[in-house]
Amino acid sequence: MERVGSGAHPGAGAGKIYTEKISGARGDRPQLAWMLKALAPDDIIIVMRLDRLARSTRDLLNIVDAIGKAGAGFKSLADPMIETTSPHGKLILAVRRPWPSSNDR
Repeated sequence: MERVGSGAHPGAGAGKIYTEKISGARGDRPQLAWMLKALAPDDIIIVMRLDRLARSTRDLLNIVDAIGKAGAGFKSLADPMIETTSPHGKLILAVRRPWPSSNDR
């Protein structure tokens, strides 16, 4: 998980880099928690690939929601349509949300 990762696209422009060696499948990710606490309005979190941040759609959406609540944006370099800095990107994320199952009712 990276705010802008090492080896990221040179034009991505990193102000602060957060790198975590722990698998995205684990729930206890101190760098992710620290980054989320440090977010300020208008920050943009950039990841190389979505699977570097989350291992499930639900996890991704929860993290992106936390980023949004801080007033920050989100972008993925490998999946440029997955982002929250434009109306189009927000629409793509809304469509990606998992449908409630019969177990959720």
